[in-house]
Amino acid sequence: MNIQRVAAVMMLVLALTGCKEQAGSKNTAPTARPVINGVQTIRVSRVPVPVFYETVGTVKSRAAVTVAARIMGKVTGVMFKEGDMVKKGQLLISIDARQFRQQITAAEAALSQARQALASAGQHRQLAELTYQRYKKLFDEKAISGQEIDEIKTKMRVAKLQYKMAGKAVTQAESGLAQARIVRGFASLRAPVSGIIVKKMVETGNMAAPGQPLLTIDEKGPLHVDIEVDENKISLLRKNMPVEVEIPSQNRRITGVVMTIVKAVDLRSRSFLVKVRVKSRNLSSGLFVRVYVLHGSRQALVLPVSAVVRRGQLTGVYSVGAKNIVTYRLIRVGRKSAAGVEVLSGLQENDRVIVKGTDRAVDGGILQKEKQS
Repeated sequence: MNIQRVAAVMMLVLALTGCKEQAGSKNTAPTARPVINGVQTIRVSRVPVPVFYETVGTVKSRAAVTVAARIMGKVTGVMFKEGDMVKKGQLLISIDARQFRQQITAAEAALSQARQALASAGQHRQLAELTYQRYKKLFDEKAISGQEIDEIKTKMRVAKLQYKMAGKAVTQAESGLAQARIVRGFASLRAPVSGIIVKKMVETGNMAAPGQPLLTIDEKGPLHVDIEVDENKISLLRKNMPVEVEIPSQNRRITGVVMTIVKAVDLRSRSFLVKVRVKSRNLSSGLFVRVYVLHGSRQALVLPVSAVVRRGQLTGVYSVGAKNIVTYRLIRVGRKSAAGVEVLSGLQENDRVIVKGTDRAVDGGILQKEKQS
């Protein structure tokens, strides 16, 4: 009886185990892959890509002009701030000019006195000349002695000399007044060029001293880029050749032209200074740039930009492998060019990748029908 019961229990256990295995086998059945349609693929190939020599540089204005004080005095006004545009001749800074106005007043008085002295000396000279002419006539008529005519002649010469000295005094007084007015003009500092104020080193109330820099103005006009080129690469450049200029802060590239190659090596960096002319309305002096100089080509794996798929910090492509299985593969890319984007690693020649319709691709999917180009 006990044996029959044990056998029955064992049979029940075996039956239950079989049911679980059948249920488990149904749950572990392979899941169907997503089907991908309407995409376009290409075979990765090697194509010629340009080779560049890369260096860095800085955008510069035509000239940076420093406005400095030429007299000592208290600054009574600063009319502009950094970033403001100014035109040539505009008043920038004023310095207390009361002492210079007093100097002008004194110089004007001295000039007035000198002119009066000149007028008096002129009248005295004229009288001496007339007197000499009358005495000369008397002397010719033997009416006076030679000593008398000599005395009159000497007086005439002295009168002429006094008049000449008075004329020089007027000239000196005029020069003194002009100098006083010039110094007075130094109290009003005006823009020597049109441009933008990039640095202000003075405030109202400060004391200015001769030679002290007060403002720096970047002159308005064409901009250029200063770059340093290694001495072993300078042969790659020539005047008027085009180069590629990248502005990282603006995420864009423009074309520049080699303007000047300074034929002198910097002893510290062993490099040449090269100036590149650029044309762009959105450039500002001081911007950091990268400059690329073309010097040949090489073979490289290249993909259309549309094939590259970015997922956060990851860069990859959808490749199509055996049995049309689609896989997201990580790659490392290089420079972009007219041919496309260079693939540095992650793919091999003849690999098949999706270039159009990447938004329809799914990692692990199966490509069923490809769109015809």
